[in-house]
Formats: sequence, structure tokens, C-alpha cells
Amino acid sequence: MNDLLNVIQKTSALAGQNNPRRANDYTKAGLLYCGFCHTPKQCRQEFLGRQLTVNCLCACAVKRRDEREANERTARTAQVIAELRRDGFSERGISECTFTADDNQNADPMQKVKDYADNFETHKKEGKGLVLYGGVGSGKTFAAACVCNALLSRLIPCLMTNAARVSNLSQAHFEDRQEYFDNLNRFDLLVLDDLSSERRSEYLNETVHSVIDARCRAKLPLIVTTNGTPKGFGHAADLFEGRIYSRLFGMCDFVDFGNHDRRRDAFRGNKKIQNSELRIQNSE
Repeated sequence: MNDLLNVIQKTSALAGQNNPRRANDYTKAGLLYCGFCHTPKQCRQEFLGRQLTVNCLCACAVKRRDEREANERTARTAQVIAELRRDGFSERGISECTFTADDNQNADPMQKVKDYADNFETHKKEGKGLVLYGGVGSGKTFAAACVCNALLSRLIPCLMTNAARVSNLSQAHFEDRQEYFDNLNRFDLLVLDDLSSERRSEYLNETVHSVIDARCRAKLPLIVTTNGTPKGFGHAADLFEGRIYSRLFGMCDFVDFGNHDRRRDAFRGNKKIQNSELRIQNSE
């Protein structure tokens, strides 16, 4: 009983330290009240037949505490997101790719990708991923990065990389390659960008297959961007490539981004702006 009384007294003392008496506080019915919010800073508690007067937090002190804790949570969340982005993105500028930054020039496939991000928890349970395919500059990489950023903002770990980088790192971990592949599964989502653009080799194909197979066995989702097409996937060059495509067909939905080169349009647009600015300068 004495131990419980000590706990009550220590809690009361801590409340008094966090909410000290101020000049405009006043006493009402034998209890201390806050002069700002007019709620009690003291209350009565019965303990073993005894009436104890203990300190408590008034309404404005509770509000200050809640705001302080909310700010601390916000700061911790921002730090976690920054760490996740540092771990998840191997290239600079990817963190700027968000759905709000989309120019809406390829609305249908972008909406499908956004729906995937919005319902990621369901897709994760199903182990369902995406293959974003289309021509060079069609916005596949941007879309995949948008998914990662949307998930990272919800504290969901993601990694966006490419097959060549994974292959190089797996060679650096040659003695424990399988452990390296399995370690990629600590990310809830893995993005392999530009899968068909690398110079293909037997080792690269084996590496990609090992990564995809590890994700499939763990029932974890994967997003792949590629310049290839589902029809072209049916003509694999070798056994490992055939196994890669077979896995992708089994665990991913396919989203067509078309063949329109938006990067080329952006370049032309910038060129027109530069030429217009140059004509204006020459006319002044």
C-alpha cells in the first residue's frame, strides 16, 4: 500500500512540476485553479479512506502537452521518411516524383498506378505487383517513383533500383548472394527500373530471376518498368529470361504507357522557350 501511495505522490509531484502555480491562479473550494482556462490544477482522490489533494494538469496544460507530443511525433515521422528515402532511392531527383506533380498527359495509366498505391495494403497481401511497359520517355519511371513516394509518406519501406545495380551489388556479395537477395525482401515494395534496357548477360538474367523469385516466394509485390511488351515477353532469349517473364505474368498486372516520348516533347518545349527568350533579348 505504501508503494502505491508513493506512486500517487510522485505522479502528483511531476504534475506540479509540469504545471506550476502562476501569479493569476486562484483557490476555489480548497483546490488550485488555473487563472487562464479556469480548470483545476488540483483534485481530490480517496485512498484507503483518506482524502488526498494531488496535482493534475489543467486544460491549457493538457493542450500544451498534446501539441508538444504532436510536434515530436511529426519530427520523428519526418526523420523516418527521410531515412526511408535515403535507403530506398539510389538516384537523385526521384523524391520529387509525386502524383501531385503529374502533368496529366497520360491520365489512364497514371490513374491505374495511383489506384495501386492507394490500395497497396491489399495488393501486398496478395503479393500483386505491376509491370509498367511502353516506349522510351513515356513516363514509366516517373509513375513507379510516384508509387514509392506515396508509400514512403505512409512509412512503408520501398527500394527503387535497376537490374544492373542489383547485379553489381550481388557480385560484391558473391559469398552470401542468397542472403543479399533475401535482404531485399525487407522492403515492402521493390521497383526494378528499365528491366529490358541493360546489356543482357547470363549472370544478369540469373540475378534478376533470383531477385524476382525471392519476392515471389515471400509473396511480396514488385514493380517493373520496361520498354518490352507482353507479346515480346513470349519470345524469351534463354531459360532464365523465360523464367523471369513467367514469374512476372504470374505476380503482376500489366499497365501500358504507350509509345509517346514525353521527354522529347519537354525538350522541344524548353527549346522553344529558350529561342523565344533569345529573340526577345535580341529585339531589346
